[in-house]
Amino acid sequence: MKLYSESEFPCDPATVWEVFSSDAFLARLRDVTQITQTVLDRREENGVLVERVRNVSSKELPSMMSRALGAKTLTYDQINRFDAARDRLEWSVELPVMSDKVDIRGVTTAQVRGSSTVRIVDGVCTVRVPLVGGRIEKVIVSEFTKSYAKASDIAREMIRGRQA
Repeated sequence: MKLYSESEFPCDPATVWEVFSSDAFLARLRDVTQITQTVLDRREENGVLVERVRNVSSKELPSMMSRALGAKTLTYDQINRFDAARDRLEWSVELPVMSDKVDIRGVTTAQVRGSSTVRIVDGVCTVRVPLVGGRIEKVIVSEFTKSYAKASDIAREMIRGRQA
């Protein structure tokens, strides 16, 4: 299933990347989404920043997902490869269980459009679990869409605060 979202910000791409990676943004996002992020590893490879970020949700999963994953809450690692020179972030998600049945990955870019920057998240979510895989994908995509909208709202507010 396709993961896709676009959000427009009244600034340059560097500011968008800076805001989305700031500690202040991550703290506000954690309060809204109830997902705690911890950087487990950070290194540079040929000018690309590579991070492994552990995400732990305090919200209970829907029963269908809970049964499939064998856990009441969601924990996953996100591997990010950020190339600032190309305004491009390649990311993938690794689950501690069922990693052979779940594939979530994509690319986030920041593109100048007029006097704004459009942040585009373009990815895929595939869950290969008989009978319920498609329903799990729908839940994941729905949650992604909601959390991305909240994240974009927080980032816009922070950017406006910088411009005031």
